[in-house]
Amino acid sequence: MLCTMEGKVGKYRVTTSFSALYWSWNLLPSISIAFDEVGFYVSVRFLCFSANLDIDDEVREQEWTERIENRFVSLTDTEEDDIR
Repeated sequence: MLCTMEGKVGKYRVTTSFSALYWSWNLLPSISIAFDEVGFYVSVRFLCFSANLDIDDEVREQEWTERIENRFVSLTDTEEDDIR
């Protein structure tokens, strides 16, 4: 069972999800917190239940996507391509 909701608050995309995995059980509750250049993520797990909250900055995400694409383009460009 998986329930997901997504919304937008200003430049942020907020995604929440809740799931119940009956074949995977966590006997001790756990909370995970993570962040990177584009977002902040929280995950809570207990027994067969899992809840996630993801907050992504869409502007920064687009900037990082463009940076990565430019890196790949520069890695795949060779002098042979320029000659043709």
